[in-house]
This record gives sequence, C-alpha cells and structure tokens, in this order.
Amino acid sequence: MSSGQQQNKWFYKCWYACCFLFVLVFVVLAFFNHPHSDDYLLGYFRASKNFWQLQRELYMTWQGRYFTNLLIPGWVGFSLQQNLYWLHPLFLLLASFLALRDLVKQWANANQLSLAKGPLFFISSLLLLTMIFTMPSVQEGYYWLTGALAYQPGFILLLLIVSLYFRMASLPPQKRRGYLWLAVFLSVLLAGSIEIVLLIALLLLLYWWCFVNRRDLRKEMLVITAVVLLGSLITMFAPGTLNRTASMSGGWLAAFVSFAYWPLKAITSVAAQPVFWATCMVAFVLGATFKSSDQVVETDRRSWIALLLLPMLALLPILLVSSGSLPLRVLNVVTQSWVLLLVAFSFRMGTSTSLPSQSLKIFFTARWILPLLVVTSMLAGGYFRNLLQGYFYDQVMLRNESLLKASGGKDASMEREYKKAVANVYQQVSPALQKNLVWDTVQDVPELIGDYTDFENFNGQGPIALYYQSVYR
Repeated sequence: MSSGQQQNKWFYKCWYACCFLFVLVFVVLAFFNHPHSDDYLLGYFRASKNFWQLQRELYMTWQGRYFTNLLIPGWVGFSLQQNLYWLHPLFLLLASFLALRDLVKQWANANQLSLAKGPLFFISSLLLLTMIFTMPSVQEGYYWLTGALAYQPGFILLLLIVSLYFRMASLPPQKRRGYLWLAVFLSVLLAGSIEIVLLIALLLLLYWWCFVNRRDLRKEMLVITAVVLLGSLITMFAPGTLNRTASMSGGWLAAFVSFAYWPLKAITSVAAQPVFWATCMVAFVLGATFKSSDQVVETDRRSWIALLLLPMLALLPILLVSSGSLPLRVLNVVTQSWVLLLVAFSFRMGTSTSLPSQSLKIFFTARWILPLLVVTSMLAGGYFRNLLQGYFYDQVMLRNESLLKASGGKDASMEREYKKAVANVYQQVSPALQKNLVWDTVQDVPELIGDYTDFENFNGQGPIALYYQSVYR
C-alpha cells in the first residue's frame, strides 16, 4: 500500500469517527426530545375524529397540503401514544442522508464520473453535516415533530426527484419508463407537501425549460412538469389554503422590505459556518481533479446566476402572503437548497480551473482539518452543552407528562417556571452540588430540542390539556 493510500485510509477512519460522534449526540438528543403544543393539538384532533373526517377538515379549513395532512396527524398520534417521539429525528436524518447519497451518485453517473464507496460516503455525509450546521433552526428542521415533518420530507422528495432526473439522463429512452413513473409518484407527493419546496420545484422546472431543455428528455420533463403544476393547483387553491391565506393580511411594502432581510439572514446563517467554506473548497478541488483526469462535466456557466437565485426568489410569494413574517423552518429549506447549489457551483468552477499539482498536494494535506471543523461546529452549535441540558429537560418533561396523565390533563401542580422545575430535578440528581458552573448551564432550556413556553402558560386549557383530557380521562 502506497503512502497516499495509507493516508486516505486513516483520513476516512478519522472522518467516520467524527460522523459517528455527531450521530451519537444527535440520537441521544432525540431521546431527550418531547412534544410541543402543536403536536398535542394534532394528537387531540387524531384522537377525537376519525381519519377521513380529520383529512376533510384539514383540507377544507386549514391547508391544502394533502401529503402533509396525511403524514403528520397519523405520525403524531402514534408517536404520542407509543412514546416514540424520538423516532422522527432519526428517520429524517437517515432519509436525508440516503437522498443526498443517491443524488450525488446519480449526478456523478450522469456526468460520467466514477465515485467509489468511500468518497461517495464522504461527500454525502459532508454535505449533510454542512446543511445541518448552516440551518437557522435545527429544532424546527429535525426535532419538533409537526414542524420537521411538514418541511423536511418535502425537501427530501425534491432531492429524490432531482436524483431520478440524473438517473434518467444517463439512460437511453427505452429504459426510463419505470423511473419516470417513480418520479411522477414522488412529484404528486411533493406537490402536496409544503409551499416553499413546491415553489422551488416550480422554479427549477422553469429553469430547466429555459436553460437546459435537453431534447431527449423533453417528454419525461413535460410529464413531470404537468404533474407538479396540477398538484400545485390542488394545493394552492384548496379551500383551507385560501382561508389561511385570507386570514393573513398581506402587505406589499412589508413583503418587499422583509425580502431584503430574510435572504440576508439565510446568507449569514450559511456564510458564518467555516464548514460551509471548507465544503465549497473540497468541491472546487474535486472539480479541478476530475478535469485533470480528462473527465468533462458539461454545464452552462451562463445560467448559474439564475440557478443560485432560485431559493431566494421562492421566498417572495410567501412573504407577500404573510406580510413579511417567516418561520425559521421555511428558511431551513432555503439554506439547504442554497448550500447544495453553491457547492455544485464550486465544483463547476473547479472544472474550468487549472490547479498545479503542488496545490493539490497541499489540499490533500489540509483536508485533515475537516474532522476538526465538524467537532468545532458541534461545539459552536451547542450540541455538547445541549446533551447536559437535555438530560435535565427530559426529567422535567417526564414529570410533567406523568402528572398530566394521572390527572387527565387538569393537574395544576406542575412547576410553571422552567428554572424552578429544573432546580428540583437538579437537587435530586446531585444534592451535594450547589449553584455552580454546572447549574449555570443546565438551568436553560436546550435550544436544539426544547421549548417550555407551553408549560409556562399552562392553565388547564389549550392543546396540551385537550389532548390529555381526551386520551387519559
């Protein structure tokens, strides 16, 4: 084994160890996770109504997201009743990784690039970690059930459809039919998921027809475009969507002013992470490496500006409807899309750049900083601090949920103030410890998973009380 192969072997071992560390922390935090008010509200609806009655009410009154309406209430009800609130973060993490892995693999195949299992895992996991670390809110992206399942599955569907496009692009027309039907099915689900993903998908389709428009793929893309457009009409013009839109007083001035703020917030969230710049550098050098190996990637650089602006442009219709207000989970989708496009752009720039061999040697030495960046990003993002805070948060929430079950949602003995609630647990766990550095850390709610607002305002009414009264009375 050459020295270069030996270095690669040790690098991948180090990278696998860092990925394992991240997954371990992520999983532990998932088991410290607990339901929020919206989860309880949907759990109450699921417990008090039959399935199809609930679907009709959601579509006619609340929103037209038919796929989301099918997915979330059933999952919420099962998760609350079976104490499986840890399941959805792990499912979303695994599904996101597998979708990214397939996207990278099919993109490489479509461009006649060869990726072994080691580099494929490295690139896919690096992209996933970068997307998570640049998220404005990991809690709303993965841990809060209602918010996470409303947005992240739609984004995963978008990744899978793009992956199927690259798969079809690398096959002759007679072998595409099965993949086209799968793309149609996923497009139906995507159109019924969430508006920001649907808008990005529509803009991507518009981009394809304006800038790509491959003659041999027009038939397949016409079918997919028609399905997405039809599904978007069903979603956007549903009675529930129209009612919800009418209740939000749209303001053009507020929307345009906020259109300057929210994209800047997304850019700041992405640009502030050193791991993002490192990922772009990896993509750039890989592009130069593939070029130096006489493997050509055919892309049109003239259209890249339009492509990079698509996620930001998708925000404008939402801001017009919402008078400029925007939940961070919407911005999560924008930043994830933007990260992928910027990394792809970095690769494209690399393919048009000639790097001397000495620069490549420096890069392959400097790549050892990547595992370190993962650990430092976890430190800066509060992952290790949230582990400690999460244990005490879990104990507080378990006690509250036990009291609510025993009283049928009417218990008034819960401690409303979080610091007092966690102090009771803290004294039981470590009675010899007074208010020291550990206490200064654990007295706060873990921001990656926790939210105690609903219990601070608990008054025996509202979604939490309704759920426990309907299920445990």
